[in-house]
Amino acid sequence: MGRVVSSPVKDRERRGWTSGLDPVTVGVTWVLFLFAFPFLEAQEVGLETLVGGGLIGLPLVVLGFLAASRCRAVSDQNNAQRAKLAILALLAGTGVGAANLGANVALAAADASIRAGLHEHLFAKPLPWERVVSVAVVEEIAFRLFLMSVVAWIAARLLNKARTVFLTALFVSAFLFAVPHLLGRSLPTHSALPALYASGVVVKSGVAGVVLGWIFWRWGLPYAIVCHFAANGLHKVFEPMLFS
Repeated sequence: MGRVVSSPVKDRERRGWTSGLDPVTVGVTWVLFLFAFPFLEAQEVGLETLVGGGLIGLPLVVLGFLAASRCRAVSDQNNAQRAKLAILALLAGTGVGAANLGANVALAAADASIRAGLHEHLFAKPLPWERVVSVAVVEEIAFRLFLMSVVAWIAARLLNKARTVFLTALFVSAFLFAVPHLLGRSLPTHSALPALYASGVVVKSGVAGVVLGWIFWRWGLPYAIVCHFAANGLHKVFEPMLFS
């Protein structure tokens, strides 16, 4: 997934990419989103949820690939290269997950109310494994394939340097990925603790967004999904030990 193409950016750093969209790639990505979407809210997979996921996912996938095809290039990879990148993505996701867990431990150590809030957020609705997978799929399609690509496409209309376009898309998408992670959390009410906690959540999620965005842009969407899954999976395994 994620084969791309010539860029309007004037100082293109790569040459010889194949232009155009691969309909199979677009179709497979859309179906993946369609089946992952119901598990976000632990809904049963049925006609209604599949139609809803399909309607939401179609513009995200199509517009995401269209935007990416104008300003991003990913080389063709043989099986050995794919396997190597998948392993690297798993390792990167493990590192991101470990860093995120460390940040949670540090935040919890700052105040008992933060620890209580983390416990409530993590264990009020524990994630089943199917939701761990679905979150990785849906968020990577929404925030990396769609959002990051669209931001890059807009930036490419205004900026001349490919690196500047990439960095703009990377950090804007990482910030917009981080902010929603505050939703559904109970913020502490004592003194400066709400600002500390909110800042910590945004920073640690933003750093994860930067890593995921880099992997998506350089390697392709499947590896960003693998990295995201590894990070979430590490949380799934070790959070009960740290915050029970």
